Amino acid sequence: MLCYHCMHEKGDVMTCPYCHVTNLPDSAPHQLVPGSIVGRRYVIGRVLGEGGFGITYIGLDMILRIPVAVKEYFPHGYSHRDQTNSRVIPTDSAGSTAFYQKGKDRFLFEARSMARFFREPGIVDVRDFFEENNTAYIVMEYLEGVDLRHYLRKNGVMQPKEAIEMLMPVMRSLEKIHEAGLIHRDISPDNIMYLNNGSVKLMDFGAARDFEDDNKSLSVMLKPGYAPEEQYRKKGEQGPWTDVYAICATLYRCITGKTPTEALDRTYEDDLQRPSEFGVEISTELESVLMYGLAVRKSDRCQSMTELIRLIEEALTEKESPQYQPEDLSYQAYPASQEPYCPPEQAYFQPPYGYPSPIPEDPYAELRGDRLSDSFNGFFDKLSDKFVADPPQQSGANEMQQALDPDNMLINPDADPYAALRSPKKQKKHKPAGDNPYLQAIYDDTDDPFSH
Repeated sequence: MLCYHCMHEKGDVMTCPYCHVTNLPDSAPHQLVPGSIVGRRYVIGRVLGEGGFGITYIGLDMILRIPVAVKEYFPHGYSHRDQTNSRVIPTDSAGSTAFYQKGKDRFLFEARSMARFFREPGIVDVRDFFEENNTAYIVMEYLEGVDLRHYLRKNGVMQPKEAIEMLMPVMRSLEKIHEAGLIHRDISPDNIMYLNNGSVKLMDFGAARDFEDDNKSLSVMLKPGYAPEEQYRKKGEQGPWTDVYAICATLYRCITGKTPTEALDRTYEDDLQRPSEFGVEISTELESVLMYGLAVRKSDRCQSMTELIRLIEEALTEKESPQYQPEDLSYQAYPASQEPYCPPEQAYFQPPYGYPSPIPEDPYAELRGDRLSDSFNGFFDKLSDKFVADPPQQSGANEMQQALDPDNMLINPDADPYAALRSPKKQKKHKPAGDNPYLQAIYDDTDDPFSH
């Protein structure tokens, strides 16, 4: 027996040994009954999700024996189901048949659009699509996980780098979608599946459209907070820049926990706060790139997913660039215990063995010069007081010239060569020699007693 909750064989037991579910709730009247077969190979199980234009079921591929996701076109309010044969029938209201048929064509266009990017890492794979029961079905790979909106609600905000790494596969896949001439137009956390292995995949291409024909009017389909202002206007010019706004709004929600202000309200007063204002630790460069992608006007916004990826990578590289390190590692610093004197904040390196050590300069020599000069001047003053006779008094520059002239030293050996450099000699008052003949000879206060 097949478990319609996880599509595993559970045997005759009541409780599934894989998902531990005993009984499924009864299906709603507008839904397919579990156990129904569509496309002659897909068994329908429980409902995974339901929107305004379709119902998604878990299914089993009876040939490959693998679980799949089966999306059925069912526009609520414009159709109902015949319980006897599972056929979907448009309502009898005026214009409902035309609307129903147009919606089914768009649903099949979604399948063809997604099938063009099979095996793309950031996009859910489409395995099959067909028409049956007066409606259409898309068979996709079954993704085990939750949508990003529920994941963020449970786990809270993410770090900027973590959010970028998570969404980068989606951005690169969108880059290829844009190169093929398509835009998604419905990017939001609701349409991004967070898988159990930590990766994400973009789903729901129901709003995808060609953007090569500039004259074609695009339908108004949007999610408030994630749609730019041009998406609110039927004649708004939409293109890759439209998806750029939506992916940046999704990044904003991941790192701040806040849905951006609706773009239509921002056209009158742009009060969108930067992530740093919420206390998010984000570099200035990366924040500028994010706000560039969230610019209100299309002309002021990042124009392509290729440009957005490049700017994000440059911002991350600039933030994580390592500090400069010396290339020559042969110079190694002295140990802390043997470190010689060096000026403050100046690197000092020891040269390789065999080279003389550099002699550091004294950074305080100029500050110390005047004080040393005064000390030496005082020393010479005292020395000359005792042993150097006063030079003959001369006037003007002639005094310095004769004092410094080496030849003059021969003529007048008693001349003081430093007299012009020293400060004026201090005149000291000596005590009287009294009757001591030795002091009288030194101070010359009396006649020399040895001269007789």
